[in-house]
Amino acid sequence: VTPTLFRRDDGQPIIYTGKAHAFNGESESGKSWAALLACVQSVNDGQNVLYIDFEDTEATVMSRLLALGAQPDDIIRYFHYMPPHEPVFTLSPRGEIKYTAAHVDLWTILERHPIALVVIDGVAEAMGTHGLDPEKNAEFRTFHDTVTRPIARSGPATAYIDHVTKDKESRGKYAIGGVHKFNAIDGAVFSFQPLTTFGVGQHGSSRINVQKDRPGQLRQHTPDGKHMADLHLISHPTTHELTWEIRPPGEQGATFRPTHYMEQLYNWINGRNDQGEYPNARQIDDSGLGAAKYLRQARALLVAEGHLTTSEGPRKSLMHRAVKPYREAEDPASD
Repeated sequence: VTPTLFRRDDGQPIIYTGKAHAFNGESESGKSWAALLACVQSVNDGQNVLYIDFEDTEATVMSRLLALGAQPDDIIRYFHYMPPHEPVFTLSPRGEIKYTAAHVDLWTILERHPIALVVIDGVAEAMGTHGLDPEKNAEFRTFHDTVTRPIARSGPATAYIDHVTKDKESRGKYAIGGVHKFNAIDGAVFSFQPLTTFGVGQHGSSRINVQKDRPGQLRQHTPDGKHMADLHLISHPTTHELTWEIRPPGEQGATFRPTHYMEQLYNWINGRNDQGEYPNARQIDDSGLGAAKYLRQARALLVAEGHLTTSEGPRKSLMHRAVKPYREAEDPASD
């Protein structure tokens, strides 16, 4: 058994067809984005995906798919979205399972289309819909054996999106609830550790660690038996256009080049020079042109590439002079 879905940037897949997986992490750790990226890759490859959403809304999921690069026609053809409003089974007082009409709906989709990947977003919410307690091993076993395991055994890869406890010291490698959530997984369990904050206009990143690999084919692709990949979501600071990377450990990826800021900053400094002023670094940070971290990167590039020169000013500050016009449209490295 080898992994076939959800590829890193180097082409190495990390989830297994016909096996159950878990994407575990705290809020805003990128686990839902990662699951959607796996969906986007499959949809772009012409594979059918089923997204069973107990936690979010159709509008949010669709907007994220589009932002991540899925084409509308491919979403319509290959992406199957189900927001359950009722359980797919109920339990009698004696613990006997009775399937519902929702179970028929679910398996109609699975049998009508060659589904490659099934995502279950929100384990606690899914179990709550079925009147089950996610903290109890026996009740998770009932949910997994009745819903998820039969799906995986019918062919698709399945992936739970689940939360971890807030206490970083006590969470270990498990999601919220009993250890059976970990033991029941016959594919891989991944944990998501946030490194920098995700958000509009920001570059967010998260480390993906493999906590369990039942088939045993993943750890050979890690430097330490654990570090599987780094997820990067890069939201352009001005246009908010989203790009993404699933970098193998140790790979730096493409460097963001703030060309919009570079042109704005050159024009601002040139205008100040015309008034006989030569701004220092602090004045540039306070110029109101945008985030200081991007302005500093833009200033360093403009100086390094000869668009600005510097000279020593009062108290050893660096004064900036515009000498060679910079235009974003003329920059071959501009996106």
